[in-house]
Amino acid sequence: MGLSTIMAFSLISVIAITLIAVILINLGFSANLIYNAENLKQSTNLGQLSSRITILSVTADSNDIYINVANNGSVTLWSFCHFAVIVKYYANVSESEELTISSYNYSRTPTTYQWTSSGILNPDSVVKFTVVLPYPPYADTNAVIIISTNYGTVAVWRGIL
Repeated sequence: MGLSTIMAFSLISVIAITLIAVILINLGFSANLIYNAENLKQSTNLGQLSSRITILSVTADSNDIYINVANNGSVTLWSFCHFAVIVKYYANVSESEELTISSYNYSRTPTTYQWTSSGILNPDSVVKFTVVLPYPPYADTNAVIIISTNYGTVAVWRGIL
């Protein structure tokens, strides 16, 4: 009887120690995960505070729009696949005005509904974005261009194409 009690107590002790070890290991992994998430959140917040862009000028040539964009912030902007470029304009479709609003995706060699950049947006620099439209703009009509960076900084241009 005494031996079986000692065996049962030993078995329960081993199981309890194992469970405590598993809980402590999982607690350490969870703390590390939370720490990494907070670091990422902090760096994103700092990037948001440090980024700022401005659209300096816009010109159109057939189906292409050329946008000169200035980085007025203190952080380099290069993650173009995470940018959003939206163009609202009146398209010349078979010699008639048609309002078009589209989002354009980044590509190194753009085709219709895509855009590219002439370089990385370093602080205090200007680069040219080229947007390939599905139709040429109708002459002397209003347009709106919105560019949002990977940090959420937005620049808006309103004018005539």
